Amino acid sequence: MKNLTEGNIYKSFILFAIPIVLSGIMSQGFNVINAAIAGKYLGEAGRAAIGCTAGFISFLSSFLWGYASGVSLRIAILFGAKDYEGIKRCYRTNLIVISSVAFSLSLICILFIDPIFSFLKVDPSIMEDARSYFIIVVLSNFLLVLPVFYVKFFQALGASGYPFKVSIITTVLGIGLRVVSVVLLGMGVNGIAVASTLATVVGLVFYYRKASLCFKELNAVGGVLFDKEELRYSFRLGAPIALQQLVMYFSNFIISPSVNVLGKSATAAYSVAQQMYDINAAIYQNSALSVMNYTAQSVGAKKYDNLKKGVKVGLLQGVIFLTPVLLLTILLAQPICSLFFEDGYVGESLELSLVFVRLFLPFVFFNVINNLFHNFFRGVKEVNAVFAFTAIGSVARIIATLILAPRFGMTGVYSGWVFSWIFEAILITTAYFSGFWRRKL
Repeated sequence: MKNLTEGNIYKSFILFAIPIVLSGIMSQGFNVINAAIAGKYLGEAGRAAIGCTAGFISFLSSFLWGYASGVSLRIAILFGAKDYEGIKRCYRTNLIVISSVAFSLSLICILFIDPIFSFLKVDPSIMEDARSYFIIVVLSNFLLVLPVFYVKFFQALGASGYPFKVSIITTVLGIGLRVVSVVLLGMGVNGIAVASTLATVVGLVFYYRKASLCFKELNAVGGVLFDKEELRYSFRLGAPIALQQLVMYFSNFIISPSVNVLGKSATAAYSVAQQMYDINAAIYQNSALSVMNYTAQSVGAKKYDNLKKGVKVGLLQGVIFLTPVLLLTILLAQPICSLFFEDGYVGESLELSLVFVRLFLPFVFFNVINNLFHNFFRGVKEVNAVFAFTAIGSVARIIATLILAPRFGMTGVYSGWVFSWIFEAILITTAYFSGFWRRKL
């Protein structure tokens, strides 16, 4: 555990960010291998069966991911104020809340699976595999969202190294389980879903034990299991971020039919494009968490002079971390994208994937700016502003996609995505320099 507001800011940011960034790379590397196994052994249809509901599954979980970020913000502020008993109350209360809500959402999705698939316009040729994969993933969703809660919890305490260690264990285990279930046992797309769940359960055991040891180290023993007052404080910070995440992933959900209606080749290509984006986004998104935790701890310690310096260092760090990865992604686009398909595949899905990487992915630097200021505004408790900017960007993406996709196909889908990055970056940068965020300090 570490107080980020003490010592050299460059050193603090780098030491905090490196394990998080490596953990993000590990997670995305795991997703790439997961997708590669599906593409190599299940073909284009298998990739499409997994990818056609990916937007909805992310949308389903996004609310809880966002809420977990809000909870981590609350914990970082408590840590900066040295209120360790408050940290334990917050942890216990929200662990119960997140688990209960996730389980309830899973049951609702199973009950309404037919209208969900109807809205998504899933290709009939992949319907059977898509349904079985969706059911397994959704039923285990209450487990799959908990690692995000724990990762955010440890980051708020400045202990970013431990989630990286756990990610190594779960990644290696997950890959092994996928090889066994898909390649050796021939379980198809169901094997992908089962392997994810089993690896996640193992990771949760490590996280729970480490959290218990942290509370002993902080001398925070005993206490209530559920605190309504603490839930009120957590909800005040968590709800706007949860809504922000919901709105952001809602755009993915809404445009899914626009992609799926173009056929399974487009669905598979979009799934690969999302993977390529996620690989690069993991770099700057995890790097920017330094800004949020540093800002929140500074606010808790009332060190307001630190705030602007944190933004400058965070932006510099994000660009430095992202640039080499992005360049490699573009230069090696052909071999990397080919990993997601059967050997020798040269069809439309691959070509559409390459179009995204070479022509549209370089614009992701605009999203570096967006993510940086999202984390800064969260740190100064301007969570409503984050929601507003995300909502504007998401609406811009939906409108642009609905206009461009019918005429330009996947190029229109990609253009709508990039347009939303640029539009939001202009707005959020203007807002930061206006200084409105100082009102709550």
